Amino acid sequence: MDSPQPYADLWFADGSVVLKTDSCLFRVHKTMLARESTVFKDMFAFPVVSDHPEENEEKVKIEENEDGLADSEVYEGLPVVPLIDDDETAVIHLLTMIYKPNYTKVTETLLKLPCAAGLFKLSNKYQFISVEDALENELKVAFPQNRSAFGQAESTEIRHALLTNDNLLPLLPMVQDAGLAEHFPSLFYCCSQYSIPVILAECLDPNLTELLLSGREEIKRSIHRHLSEKAEFYHRGMVCCKLQSTCRPAAFFAEVNTMCQFQKETVSSNGGDFFTMKYFDKMEVKVTLCDECKKSVMVLMSRMRDDVWASLPEIFELHVAD
Repeated sequence: MDSPQPYADLWFADGSVVLKTDSCLFRVHKTMLARESTVFKDMFAFPVVSDHPEENEEKVKIEENEDGLADSEVYEGLPVVPLIDDDETAVIHLLTMIYKPNYTKVTETLLKLPCAAGLFKLSNKYQFISVEDALENELKVAFPQNRSAFGQAESTEIRHALLTNDNLLPLLPMVQDAGLAEHFPSLFYCCSQYSIPVILAECLDPNLTELLLSGREEIKRSIHRHLSEKAEFYHRGMVCCKLQSTCRPAAFFAEVNTMCQFQKETVSSNGGDFFTMKYFDKMEVKVTLCDECKKSVMVLMSRMRDDVWASLPEIFELHVAD
């Protein structure tokens, strides 16, 4: 195994500690880490080696082991902190976010999975509060608890930015480990709408997989139940429309058809379009629809979507705080 080597962009001549991953060494500052991370703050409160390299060199005889580091966990006279089992790319991004002010904004690159998942896991593990808050805020914009916000352009753009392998499933263990699951019922919804083979292929925790699959079926039942209850709207349309007898039922079934497209087993989608509503002028409707019928049907379907949206926390067994 090759020895870890200094990472040039995060190797500071006046650094006071060395962080070690599988292949990289990062010479950084204790003060910077302690300021951003409560875990490192507590760790450095009880130093076992001096911050001054020359003192350490006098106290310990450095003998390099197979990893190229000293058995005493000192490198070039500085204390070494091994970051065991931590994703190296996430470590690089996290440290860069801390050291470069213009890098602290969560960019589209950082939102890409698995980068976002790795960053979130690392910031949660070491309690880098500012980084964790920045990522959490982006996720709250992408997966809001309000349906109207879910359809906003900013929310949609972040969801698209997160995608790398065309699914959002890796986000679920991330928010669960951080204890934030109850804030993201819309994320659970999106993940439940992928095809069953896609969900199973992710190899999630068995309990989480079962929750997604059962939630997926309950959402289908809820949608079908709402549509069945409103089916009489077709008959009311025969006498309510002032333009023509087929106008309102045509509008109603145009919307029903759109909804059904998102429930097909063959569609590999996160289902977000179900809650964002298509406009009638983007649908294939064989008759000319009057404004009154379009408005009536849109109001009806919007209420149905609101009802399904409101049921998501219960469906996915999430308890959302007031």
